Amino acid sequence: MRIKYLTEDGHIALLECEHCRVTRVLDGDIREEEFHNKTLPAMTCYSCGKTRAGISERDALATRVAELEAALPESDKLELIALWFDKQDAMNGNTNSEVQVALRRWAAKAREALKT
Repeated sequence: MRIKYLTEDGHIALLECEHCRVTRVLDGDIREEEFHNKTLPAMTCYSCGKTRAGISERDALATRVAELEAALPESDKLELIALWFDKQDAMNGNTNSEVQVALRRWAAKAREALKT
């Protein structure tokens, strides 16, 4: 996002996305150096989802998840998989659905792999 227009007192700005040209109004103290150096470049466009660098939040999150997965030992990955399946199982209201049966089966497989 970049500043397209700033009021004289520096409290209201019209921001524009460099990628899709969507504008939005921002209210606050925009004159601070930290805002220009850190906050503004990291702001995500609500329309296209990209930052000033052209990176979407989804891409940034996927990169971070891949970095974390590479750093985890295999046993921790399996435990996370089992926990995820348990969470999905708990979120689903129908306890006998095909999805829940599959989730329980995958959680059991992940836990069994942890034992070996």
